[in-house]
Amino acid sequence: MTQLQHRWQHELAQLPQDQALAVVRKEVTAIDHQLIRLLQQRFEAVKAIGAIKAQQAQPVRDFQREDAVLADVVGQLSDPALAAHFQAIFTTIMQESRRVQTSQREEGVK
Repeated sequence: MTQLQHRWQHELAQLPQDQALAVVRKEVTAIDHQLIRLLQQRFEAVKAIGAIKAQQAQPVRDFQREDAVLADVVGQLSDPALAAHFQAIFTTIMQESRRVQTSQREEGVK
């Protein structure tokens, strides 16, 4: 059990259910904001990678890299039961990354 799960089970159990729900939702919102900042950083890096690929006349999609990313994601999980969910999330992130890089090429942005 993670520290967060432990806290939710013990500390939040003392609160009325609607208040406990509000507390956990507030935490989820804070995590969402962190994810947004991190994804923005990731997409800035994706743009830089796209510019390098364009200069080197490399294709936008790199199947080996995508497979390695997904394997790394699964390897980082503390709960293997979430593997399919995280693979779906990161597959979408990589799909959107390719769209950004493709748009860069179409617009001639380096």
